[in-house]
Order: sequence, then structure tokens, then C-alpha cells
Amino acid sequence: MLAEGFRKNFWFLSLAKGVGALLGAFVFMFLASWLGAGVATDAFFLVRRFATGLTSSIVRASNLLLVPSLVAALVATEAGRPTLGPVRTMVVVSLAGWLSATAMATWSEPLVRLLAPGFPDETVGLAAHLLRIMAFLVPLTIMASIAASHMNAARRFALAEYAGQLPRIALLTTVLLLPVAGVDALAWAMLTGSAAYLAVLLPPVLSMLRERARRGAALAAEGDSPPADTGPGIGRRLSVVGLTQVEVQGVAWIDAAFASLIGIGAVSMLEYAQRLVGLLPSLLSTSLISIAYTEMSYAAAHADRDLFRRSTTRIMRANLFLILPVAVAATVGADLLVEIFLHHGRFSAEAAAQTTRIVHLTMPYLTINSINAAAIAALVADASAEARRILLTAIVVMLGARLVIFLSVVGPFGLAGIVLGSGAALALGSFVMFTQLSRHCGGLLDRSDRRALVVMLLAAGLAALAMQGARMLVGQSWEGPWAGDLASLALCGAAAGVVYLGVCGLAGLSEVDLIAARLRRRVKRQASASIPPRAETDTVPPPR
Repeated sequence: MLAEGFRKNFWFLSLAKGVGALLGAFVFMFLASWLGAGVATDAFFLVRRFATGLTSSIVRASNLLLVPSLVAALVATEAGRPTLGPVRTMVVVSLAGWLSATAMATWSEPLVRLLAPGFPDETVGLAAHLLRIMAFLVPLTIMASIAASHMNAARRFALAEYAGQLPRIALLTTVLLLPVAGVDALAWAMLTGSAAYLAVLLPPVLSMLRERARRGAALAAEGDSPPADTGPGIGRRLSVVGLTQVEVQGVAWIDAAFASLIGIGAVSMLEYAQRLVGLLPSLLSTSLISIAYTEMSYAAAHADRDLFRRSTTRIMRANLFLILPVAVAATVGADLLVEIFLHHGRFSAEAAAQTTRIVHLTMPYLTINSINAAAIAALVADASAEARRILLTAIVVMLGARLVIFLSVVGPFGLAGIVLGSGAALALGSFVMFTQLSRHCGGLLDRSDRRALVVMLLAAGLAALAMQGARMLVGQSWEGPWAGDLASLALCGAAAGVVYLGVCGLAGLSEVDLIAARLRRRVKRQASASIPPRAETDTVPPPR
């Protein structure tokens, strides 16, 4: 059973990520309306995909790489073994970020031609101009991610997550003014928002560092030993984190390169569809993995291998439990999602149909990705030689299979071939990773876990049927304008959710018990708050 503090942090973090997802949805809705899918969006989305791919990798790598060492530093300081944490590593990485940004800005045009070999010269020129601006997202994000890792290690998740929405707020504000601002204003908005994110995090993190240094100096004086300059484990994790980022960037480059060969608008439609796909599932999964990884790091810092193994299994189950109903709702309602968020203004009916098709093909692979994310987090937290071998094998399989399959299917199937090929490669690589990780841990799924997974899949299938049936009953009369599409999606999605939770609850899954227990506690607290306190009375009966 997950700890109460874990659950509170998860729901709080999910709320923050939900705000970010909503902001991101509005950004893409207005972009689709103002620009559609053409030269300008292809250029912007290619550079945004590359830049945010790097920055997202930096955020994740920072959390995976630094949190265990920062946690170990906190544990060591509390135990009277003072350490300042991985200071040297943070300084070196920050300097490397500024140098990398300068190099990307200097050689922006050759880099764009490498990323998108099918782009015409007009699109290459615009994309190179945008890259010269957005390249400096990298060092700003590195510094902000280091600050956020300090907050996460101290289990202070909220401020970092809410401040992380500032780039989206800046982008949304600019999108609303896009008809008079121009496309390059979007790049400047992202840069300004990232700088604001860093500015918000710096004061509390500097305060934490000063307090830790003071405590470390006091302990060192008492024990007559100087504080260490780094927390343990960061060197072992560096290669593992590097491997994960090779996989992330390799996937982004392969997808964008093949999409650029299909024609104008292909990169944009792929980006629109993938953003819709990740609108809700990614925030749930990311919230869970972010908090779980901190807890795994604490288990590793205390050398509790059994707790570490059980935590990995629980997080895989919880991640899949959360993702399945959302994947079902978005798959059955893909056309409604596209109509609500994209099919406005200059976003044509043809682009909407193509995007809907991509969403339909992509959604089933979210379930695979949910298990994959938990497995990678476990391997990085372990960081042993065996973990590195497992991760390297899986990455080689995923990237190699992606290239081979794309060369075979993208030509005849276009964008659908990219989606199908990426899903097949992900499934193959995840299977390799999971089987080897299970063998390394001495078994991850026992009989009850396997039964739970079967129940979740069965419940998801029945939920899909329920949602499709609900659409047949109410769709004709509800669907149409924006509000009608939204109401239909909400109603039919609710029907799917009720069926999913009902089947899982009847099967006695512990995940449903946790939700039910939380709801009972909340209802009980509200009921107690609504009952007025009883007046004090004399307990002695009055005389007759």
C-alpha cells in the first residue's frame, strides 16, 4: 500500500500538471486555428520538438541523476556524515549547457537540414532562425532542473511544478497575440518563460543550500572531518542516464526526419496528434514516476533491496491502472478531441482526419509506455553494471527496430507508418527491458500481480465497449458544436470510467481500494465538519 504522504504528493502534483496540460492544450488549439498545418508550423514544431526534447530530457535526466545523490546527501547530513551534494557536477553541467546552446545557434542551419532532410529551403531558413533563439532554452532549463531536483529531493514538489508552468503561460499569452506578433515571438516567449521559472526557484533553493552548508559545517567541526563535495552514486548513474537520453533524442530525430520526407504539414500533424495523445496520460504517469523515483532513491539510500523491488512492481501496476481508462477514452473519442482542440480556423478537415487517424493508432501504445517508464526509473535508480547492460540492450533494440521498420512502412503508409513502426519498436524494446529487469530483480510480478494486470486489461476492453455504446446513444443528438462535442466526450468518458472502476472494484484490486478509502475519509471529514458541536449539558437528571 502506498504511503499517505506519497498519495497526497501524487494528487497535488497531478493537479499542477493538469493545469500545465490545460495550458498546453489551449496553446495548440490557438496555433491550429491561426496557422493550421503548413510551412510556419512545420518549422516551429521541428525546432520546438528538438529544443523541448532536449529540455525534457534535461529535466528528466536531472531528476534521475541528481535526486538519489541529493537524497543521499540529506540522509548523510542527518546521520552526522556531512556532505554538500554533487556541487561540482552541477557547475560543470551548467557550463556545458551554455556551450552547447552557443554551438547550436552558430550551426543552426546545418543542424536543421540534418534533423529534417525533406524540408524545402523556405522551411529550413525559418527553422534555423527559430533555433538560434530557442537553443538557449537548454542552459536555462539545466539550471532550473537542478533547482527543481533539490526541491524534489526534499519532497517539496509543488513549487517546482507550478513554477514550471510559466513557459506555457508565456507561450499562451503570445499565441493569443500571434496574428500581430509573428512566429518568432513564440520562441522568445518560451525563452522568457524559462527564465522566469528559474528566477522563481532560485531563492528557496539557495536558502536550502545555505542551511545545508551551515549544518554540514557544524557537523564537520564537531566530528573534525570536512564535508564531502559529492553525494554517492552520481558517477554510476551518469552512464545510465546518458543512455536514456540517447534513446529519447534518437526517437525524436528518427520520427521528425521521416515525417519531413512525407510532405509539408506532416511534422505539424504528427506533433498535434502526439500532444493530444499525451494531454492527460503523460501528466498522470509523470506525476507518479517523479514521486516514486524519490521514494525508490530513499529505499536505495537505506540499502533496502526488498522494498526497492516491491516499489517497482507497485509503480508499474499503479501506472498501468491510471493510464488504461484514459487511453480508452481518448481512443474511442479521438475524433471529438480533434474537433474540440484543433479543427478550427485554418486547420483543414483533411488535416483533422489525418490527425484523428494518428491518435487512433497511437493510443494503444500508451499502456506499453507506462510500464516502460517505470522500468527505466527502476534501472536508473539501481545503476549497477547489470542495469546498464539491460538498458543498453533495450535501447539498441528500440532504435534499431525503429529504423528498420520505418524504412519498410513509411513509404507506403506515410504518417500511419511512422506511428505503427514506433509502436512496434517500443513494444519490442519494452519486452526485452522488462524480461531482463524481472530476471535481475528475482521476479517482479507474482500471481496476484499477473491477475491484476489481466483484470485491468479486461476492464479496459469493457470500458471501451461501454463508451462506444454511450456514443451511439447520445452522440447524434449531442455532437456538433464545440460545447456539444465536449459534453459528449465528458459523458461517454464518464461511462467508460464507471465501468472500468466497477470491474476493477468487483475483482478486488488494491488500487480501487486505495481510491475508495480516500473518498471515504474525505466524506467522513466533510460530514464531521458539517455537524455542529454538541452543547455541554448537566449530566445529573433534574429532580422530579
